[in-house]
Amino acid sequence: MFNVATNLVNKFLIGWPDQQDNFYLTGFINERGEPIISCRIFTTNGNFLFELEQNKLVEGSSDYWKRRIGFLSGPGWEVKDEFGNTVLETETINNVTCINGTFYDNKGVIAAEGDRTKGLVVNCPLTMG
Repeated sequence: MFNVATNLVNKFLIGWPDQQDNFYLTGFINERGEPIISCRIFTTNGNFLFELEQNKLVEGSSDYWKRRIGFLSGPGWEVKDEFGNTVLETETINNVTCINGTFYDNKGVIAAEGDRTKGLVVNCPLTMG
């Protein structure tokens, strides 16, 4: 399950997935109980960083981001920038997956923020299931 807006859900969608030049983040739990994430991530200035589809960088993504994905010591993975700052992290504890990071839309406005204590707090369109 994911912790989204203080709810425990099996799947969610936030942002604008139909707008190719804007933020979105979606997740679901697969048949093995693993969290699967797809997203389009932007900077604080609204510049595109990278896109993931089902936990993998979208083909054509720069090698820069391919070198930035790593697995955590526990269940989860993270993407870090060149300064070592975490851009996106998933962490599963007691079957609850938290998505950690601050996520911006294409204008540089915060669309969502996630951490271990509050879960994913959303400032954009949200669908839960």
